[in-house]
Order: sequence, then structure tokens, then C-alpha cells
Amino acid sequence: MGDGIGGATLWGPHHRSPVDGVVVDRNVAMRMRDGISIRADVYRPEEPGRYPALYAVSPYQKDLAGLPAYPAFLWRETGPIEWYVRQGYVYVLADARGTGASDQGVWEYFGPEEQTDLYDAIEWIADQDWCTGKVGMIGQSYFGMAQWSAAVQAPPSLTCIAPYDAKIDHYRGGQFHGGIPAFGLPIIWSFGVRYNHLNGPPGPESAARLKTDLVQAMLAHPTDDEFWRIRSPYWRLSGSTIPTFSIGSWGKNALHLRGNLMGYELTSGPKKLLVEEAGQPVRLGAVRAQQDFERPEFHEKVLLPWYDYWLKGLDTGVMDGATVTTFVSGIDEYVEWREWPPEEIEYSNLYLRRGPSGAVVSLNDGSLSQEPPRDGEGGTTYSYPRQEWHLGPVEFKPDGSSDPTSQVLTWTTEPLEQDVMIAGPIAMVLYASSDQPDTDFFVKLWDQVPSGAGQNRRDVLLARGWLRASHRDLDESRSTIGRPFHPHRDPRPIEPGKVYRFDIEVWPIAHVFMTGHRIRLHLTNGDSSVTDGNYSHFYGIKFGSDTILHDADHPSHVLLPIIPR
Repeated sequence: MGDGIGGATLWGPHHRSPVDGVVVDRNVAMRMRDGISIRADVYRPEEPGRYPALYAVSPYQKDLAGLPAYPAFLWRETGPIEWYVRQGYVYVLADARGTGASDQGVWEYFGPEEQTDLYDAIEWIADQDWCTGKVGMIGQSYFGMAQWSAAVQAPPSLTCIAPYDAKIDHYRGGQFHGGIPAFGLPIIWSFGVRYNHLNGPPGPESAARLKTDLVQAMLAHPTDDEFWRIRSPYWRLSGSTIPTFSIGSWGKNALHLRGNLMGYELTSGPKKLLVEEAGQPVRLGAVRAQQDFERPEFHEKVLLPWYDYWLKGLDTGVMDGATVTTFVSGIDEYVEWREWPPEEIEYSNLYLRRGPSGAVVSLNDGSLSQEPPRDGEGGTTYSYPRQEWHLGPVEFKPDGSSDPTSQVLTWTTEPLEQDVMIAGPIAMVLYASSDQPDTDFFVKLWDQVPSGAGQNRRDVLLARGWLRASHRDLDESRSTIGRPFHPHRDPRPIEPGKVYRFDIEVWPIAHVFMTGHRIRLHLTNGDSSVTDGNYSHFYGIKFGSDTILHDADHPSHVLLPIIPR
């Protein structure tokens, strides 16, 4: 290893430790249609023969696959490679073109060539003498997004996919929420990919092949233009018949979750959906998802039966059970459904009302009610930013603790008289005005837990939604009752002082509010790394006042997908 001076590599390869019965062929060249080669490490059983293959590809440098799947290395998302080999599979781990050991071509973040490489690599794998001709795909996050892109192309030898924790819409699913640029994750992620290439294997020269800087791409493409759309399988996925097992996590309620749910909804072939438990607090969701995917126990129970059925033709019963299974927080149980969204849903409106609710200390302490507002209830006005805000709309107490509620607008129900179960997409209908030509709305849905004697209350953040006022236009053809769809193509300023209706997508959740708990809604024009971790957003230059209306003529409300008792 070099000392990092004069462009030398700081850290060398971290290959995986040898495992009995597993042979590794390193840096195998797979030739693509335009003549370049991408390189892969092929992990295969020591016993000669033909085996089905699992393909995983990313820009995360396969020569670092020996690093442990710790939170410090959240991009270590391959799952247990050697474990699969010992189950009778060949595991092909590749570097995307222009990354890692794939030293030909340039990397363009799911650009057209990277997408066609998926087709070519799968067909190359199927043609090898160690392969049965059946290829599945495996992996989390970027590895999962690649699976959606491959399914759109439908290479003949792609037999099944299992995208774990993987978005399908790069604009709405991670880089921009409601037209608002995300801050933490794109910067951290883009810097990390480039830094690891600059300082890790194969050396600093590899960083020059990374054409896409995600932060620069966001600055150059602030609307959902063709740059994002050609990279997003969402627009072409409805024709896919590739067998698909979509697996998401409620903990990714600002990143991949929407993709796993909508990907399941759009595909037409045999399919299953599983949504796993979130980490708590919610900002630890990424850690929980990574740890689950690394455990062989998870693969043995959930994914191996899927692969064995489709790639080996074994009768594992995987297609006999429920089509959809989701973890339901509140009761902390997995529940089976016939479809997603559940067909049992009955949407119910909870209206924003004048307070106080006596539920919480906030800027307004408004009430949330099934009864529509009456004449004369008016609205709620707040100015921003506030002097009390530190790291976004969070107040820090003298003892150093943070308060996510005191400096935002809230509306809260009375304590519930019976359990309330919700499962599915959520929408917010908001009537509002601003003294500015644009403004942002950040919506959060909480479960407020009652305080008990000697018990510290720990409220639970369930779901989030966002919308920039200038991005308010709707695509009616793609919108549903619980999921408004904004094209984000032609932002238009608002007229200061004029009241507008804003339809805001709030990402789905499956949860039971228990008797005695309260349903609480937060509203402000920003968020915080304290409460939202890597999923926070850049605040920008926002200074002014907004008014949220909640009267008979402007009945602002949230639509909840209620599961009848």
C-alpha cells in the first residue's frame, strides 16, 4: 500500500477470506456489445459442473467485498456470497463499467451503456460452461436498482430478480422529494464513491473514469428531465414479466421504499412483495436493512426458496403462500395481504382544526379531527426560519437534548378510543398561501405514545411527504386517491397571498395506532439531520411567512388508508 503522497493508493484490496469448497476466478473479462470489457470475480463451487448463476453489479469496487458489512461500510450490500455458492450457485460479482477493476469506458450512473451492459453480462454468464443457462440477480440498493433496469430489458436468460431495498424512480425516490433537493444522502454517497476510487483499489487513476458526479447532476437537472427519466425503470417497468420478489424496508421511508412498492405494483409477471420492519429510531433504517441482508438466516428463510424455485426448479412452496407480506408496526407483527395496496382500504379524512389539542408543545398545537372545520376557523400562520432552529426546525434544550416538535406546526387527534390500523399510500390535501413566490411543505406522520408513570414517552415517526409549491402540477393519469403524482417538469411560481390547493404524496406505512395513542401531523418548510439523518434536505434561501388554511371553504386534511376492523 502507498502512503497517499503523490497520488499513491492509500488502501489496497480487501478480498474475501477463502472458504472451503469455493473457487474464485478474479478479474474475469465480460465483453460488452460496444467492445469494452467489464470485470467480475466469479465465485463458484469447487465441484465441476453446471450451476445457476446469481449476478450482482455496482460501482462499489468488488475488490473491497471483503470488508465487513458494518454501518461504516453501508455500501457493502452483496449478501453472503460464499453461502450461496455452498447452496449450489455461481455468484458473479462485477464492477460496473468505468468503476473498480472495470477499467474500460466511463461510469455515468445508470447511463444507457451501463443499462445495456446488464443485458450483455447476463447473456455472457448464461453462455459459460459452468452455468446452466439460468441467471438470477441479487443485491441491495444499487445492486437492486440494477435488477429493475435489467428486468426492463428482459434478457432471455434472466430468469428472476429479487431487488432488495431498491428505488425505481431516481428523481422522486432519492435525489428530489416533491421537487426539493435532498442534501445528506446524495452528497455523502457521491463523495464516498469517488473518494473510495481515489484512495482504494485499483488506484487514483480509476477516479478519472467516474463521469457522473451526482451532486453536479442534481444542480444541472433540478426537474425530472430526460437525464433522470432514462435512468428510471419506473417509466418502462409495467411491461416486465420477469418473476420478481420485491423486498423493502419501512425504515427507508425517504429512499428505496417507494420503489419496492411501486415496482411490485407495476410488474406483470409472477411476483411477491415483502416489507420488513424498520430500525428504530427511523434514521437507523439503513443500518437495519443492511444487517438483515447480510445474515444467512434471512436468505435461507426468504430468498433461497425463491431462487431454488425459479433457478433450480425445486418445489419450495415459495409461490404457494401470501403474495404480499408486510411488517405492521404498533402491533409488531407480519401481516399477509392478497395485494398491495390492500384491497380492504377505506380512505378516511382527518381534518386540520383550530386547537389547542393539549397534546404537545408546538407553534400552534392544532387539533386533528374526523369532523370538517367550520366557518370562521381561519388559518395558521408561521414565519421562517426561526431563531430557535438549530440544524433545521429542531430546538435544543439547555441539557443538550433536542425537541423536534416545539418549533413546528402540529395537529393532533384526541386519544384514540379504539385501535386504528392503516396500510397503504397516504396523501395530504393542503390549502395554503405564502408571501413568497415559492415555498416548501414537509409533512410528517407520527404516533404519539401516551406517557406512563415512570416512563419516558417515545413518539414514533412513521411517514414523510414533501412538496415544493412551484411543483404543484398534477399528472392526473398517474395519480390515485392516496398517491398524487407530480410531473416535476415545468415549475411555476405561486402568486404571493393567493390560496392554492396542494396535493402532497406521503409515503406509505403499515401501522396500528393503539387505543389511547394519538395521531399527530407535523408541518414545516424544512427538516433536520437530527431527526432525519441522511435523508434531510438542503434548506436554501427561504425567508418569509406561510398560512395554512383550515376552514369550511379550505378543509385541509390528510387521507389515511384505514383497514376496517
